[in-house]
Amino acid sequence: NYGNEIARLERAVNMAREGIEFMKLEGFVKIPDGPASLGKIPHNLKSLLKNAKERKRLIVDENTRIYMTTVPDPNKMDKIVGSDVMQYDGKQDSELPPEFMPVSLTRP
Repeated sequence: NYGNEIARLERAVNMAREGIEFMKLEGFVKIPDGPASLGKIPHNLKSLLKNAKERKRLIVDENTRIYMTTVPDPNKMDKIVGSDVMQYDGKQDSELPPEFMPVSLTRP
């Protein structure tokens, strides 16, 4: 549904902007961003913001010209609940660093 996608992208844009502004605050404690392979948080937020804005621009245009679906209020939509996509039985020998192992990952 294009309306839902537009609303979710609007929320993503707002959240990325908030994150970027939060990191500019004087009292923000700079902590290591984690493994280098994950990238740096400010760069990741800017990339997310750019991609979400571009995707939103494209689908708003399509929705306006073709689908004409109603766009719900992004702040009133249900939150998307994550789910596990794999299970770790502990028997597998892996080359992954410990911070990438499923037992060390937690949901916020």
